[in-house]
Formats: sequence, structure tokens, C-alpha cells
Amino acid sequence: MTRRFVLLLALMSLSLAGGCNLVSVLLWKTAGPPKRPAKYIPQKTPMVVLVENYQHQSSTQRDADILGQRVGEQLNTNKVAPIVEYDKVIALRDTKAADYSKMSITSIGQALDAKQVLYVQLLASDVQPLPGGEGLQGLTTARVRLVDVKDGHTLFPNDLSDGYPVSAQTRMGIKSPANPIDLRDKMYLDVADQVAKLFYAWTPESDEPEEMR
Repeated sequence: MTRRFVLLLALMSLSLAGGCNLVSVLLWKTAGPPKRPAKYIPQKTPMVVLVENYQHQSSTQRDADILGQRVGEQLNTNKVAPIVEYDKVIALRDTKAADYSKMSITSIGQALDAKQVLYVQLLASDVQPLPGGEGLQGLTTARVRLVDVKDGHTLFPNDLSDGYPVSAQTRMGIKSPANPIDLRDKMYLDVADQVAKLFYAWTPESDEPEEMR
């Protein structure tokens, strides 16, 4: 307790003396990187993840399903909300093939007994050779909205009508297993991690103050 009090006095003295940069370094050294707050904290009610891309539906349905499963896993692991199994989304789409494309976000949520829908619009998922043929590079971009099933209004984000943007860009050199499937999965894991972190507080692995770089 005495050591903490002495440290606090030292930090206060440094701050008053204009040593704010040094204070940030000392805080990082003693306490580690600060937690990043959630952008939005959902209610603990059943949530279904819905990933779609109607611009290129036939070519990216598999990608959308993989991303949906990854997002659900990340949300479930971090206890964001009770997550409806993504297999139920696929089953609903298969059993109501004729009507599914006409169903609204809220009607899909109702059919799956969810109270909120995390809607992810997959905008792009591309894998291309690196210049010189020395591996592969991939880019995935998406937009995210959390929708209330009861009345259809957007819970998050409240200032971006098209949704909150997330993206991942990944490379695999010739020394790595330059497999398009592996690269896509790596991108989807990255995007899923970013999506989930919108909804819970998390600690970065490394967030050094500029003074330490």
C-alpha cells in the first residue's frame, strides 16, 4: 500500500511538472496497456449472427457462412450475449429457400427466436497473387449493424446508417503455406475478432506509448 501511495505521489508530481509523457510511460510499465472500451454493450438476450452479400450472393455464400460462424464463436467465447448457433441460420435458409431471400432481418431473427440480430454485410473478400508471384495477399471488408428484432431499429451504430466498417488485409509469403483457403480463414478470424471487440472491453497485446517506440 505504501509503495502504491509513493508511486501515485510521484506520478502526480511529474504531471504537475509537465512530465505527462513520462507519466504515460510509467503507467504503461507498471499497469500494462489500458483496456479498450466496448463501442456498444448489447443486452444479454439471444443474438443471431447474419452474414450476407447480395451483390455476389452465389460466389460468396460459403465465405459469408464461414465468417458468420467465426463471428459467433468470438462473441460466444467473450460472453457478449447468448448466441444462436449459425447452423440454424443455414438450416432456415435451406428449408425456406423460396422465401428466405425476401425475409427481412427482423423476420429472420423472429424465426430463430432471437431478440437481436448482428447483421454483417460482406462487401469484399478477395485473394490475389503478390507482385512477382511471391505469395498471396487478401482483403476482406464488411459493415456491421446490431438490429433490435422487436421493432427493427438499429441499436449500433447510431451514427452510421450503412453500418460500422471493419476490414482485414493479410499476406502469405512463399515461406508460408500460400493456400487461398488458409488465407481467407485467417482474414475471417481477424474480421470476426474485430467485430466481437466492438461489443466488449478488451486489452491490446501491445499498445506502447509513442515515447517508448
